[in-house]
Amino acid sequence: MRAVICPRGGPPEVLELREVEKPPPGPKEILIRIHASTVTSGDVILRKVRGPVRWVFSLAFGLGKNPITGHELSGDIEKVGSEVMSFQAGEAVFASTGNKGGANAEFICLPEDGMIATKPANLNYEQAAAVPVGANTALVILREGAIKAGMKVLVYGASGSVGTYAVQLALDGRWRLSERQVLNQGEAGGSGRLEGAARSRCDPAGDRPHLWAGGHRGSAPLCRARA
Repeated sequence: MRAVICPRGGPPEVLELREVEKPPPGPKEILIRIHASTVTSGDVILRKVRGPVRWVFSLAFGLGKNPITGHELSGDIEKVGSEVMSFQAGEAVFASTGNKGGANAEFICLPEDGMIATKPANLNYEQAAAVPVGANTALVILREGAIKAGMKVLVYGASGSVGTYAVQLALDGRWRLSERQVLNQGEAGGSGRLEGAARSRCDPAGDRPHLWAGGHRGSAPLCRARA
């Protein structure tokens, strides 16, 4: 199979498209034929890291151990291991590889109990592949914010991956906040209504929000609760 390999840290030119062995699934693994995968800001940062720092990333977090790049994907299950109970061949799924990498390839094996879900019918493969990393990061941040009824949430930099999902989850997730409670600040520092999926508005004269999700293009927002 073909895969994108990052043999060392450096500029984009270090990446190589190679023929590598197709992995066989273990008893509790599923083999996915990948139709779409992404290149996230985290992938770019990891690719740039060189020397001792790269070794630390690998030893401490497992990042970069797999020379095949990519951390989120969508595709069809080609084969399941002998002990797999939750999935079957032919299912369309989307998934995150966690710190394992390996998504920028034609096939990947992932554990049955990993971050894998059936692809919604109203999403195509490209759309589904872009969900796991940004959406899960946003969900963690919102949960850590301890949001309660009546609070206001500010998403700073809401036009990036994490920010757009933070807006959607705040509006449509378990918190059921209204558009007046979800504020956004654009990339350029100006305030205004974001179009499309991030459909919130910024109220520049509004009260201080209880949760700040702040960041910039290519960064994971930081947040803290406001009393």
